[in-house]
Amino acid sequence: MTQLMQITYQDGSIETVTPDVLVSRIVRAAEQHRQWLEAGREMINWLYATLPADQVAEALRPFCERGLIDVEIGA
Repeated sequence: MTQLMQITYQDGSIETVTPDVLVSRIVRAAEQHRQWLEAGREMINWLYATLPADQVAEALRPFCERGLIDVEIGA
């Protein structure tokens, strides 16, 4: 007998899946998260390499204000 698990999403929808499906989704989400972090790191490195510090600070300010990244821009 296959065990089923109910997943409730943020939008309130509910889905019933097997544990192996849930695990594969978690693994895929973790890989996507890692790729987003790497892309963000590359973007910040590109900003530092191509723009003056004050423009880098302005570009990153909205992300810092939302608590998405924590950086200090030095002179």
